[in-house]
Amino acid sequence: MRKLYIASEDEILSGEVTDIYFIRTKEILKKYDLDKVKVRVEVHASLPKGYEWGVFTGLEEA
Repeated sequence: MRKLYIASEDEILSGEVTDIYFIRTKEILKKYDLDKVKVRVEVHASLPKGYEWGVFTGLEEA
């Protein structure tokens, strides 16, 4: 028996458990008919070769 109600690494990686906010978010999006809206995500780990700075945008929309 577990002393704490914490998901193990194996349970998380196998998809047996999830955080409740994922489930609630899906329910809310479906309720307001927003579950079919397409979004785009771009993730960059570093700047392109030769670039020393970049512009951060989009936080307000997120």
